[in-house]
Amino acid sequence: MLWFVNFESIQDAAKTVEGLNGKKFDEKECFVKKAQKKNEREREFKQKFEQSIKEAMDKSQGLSLYVKKLDDTVSDESLREYFVPFGTITSYKVMRDPNGTSKGSSFVAFS
Repeated sequence: MLWFVNFESIQDAAKTVEGLNGKKFDEKECFVKKAQKKNEREREFKQKFEQSIKEAMDKSQGLSLYVKKLDDTVSDESLREYFVPFGTITSYKVMRDPNGTSKGSSFVAFS
């Protein structure tokens, strides 16, 4: 159910948001928020998206390694065997071109 309510004062609207947002109504949680113009919603969405990207990058900072100048004979498995003594590996991959030839680089991610 969707309701729009107009108040005569900003204070009454703010009190209502504070008092009702998150409360249960007929077994459902209420979502009460100030109505926003399209550009306000877009700006808020963009900020939240950028923040989530930043948090994901901060969380994985230092967990993933880029390795280059690999010999063409290095396989995914030999790459894993080389890095396993340094910690728990979550993924590893030798980068290859469409023909399957090694590009001489890889990514190794740790937990």
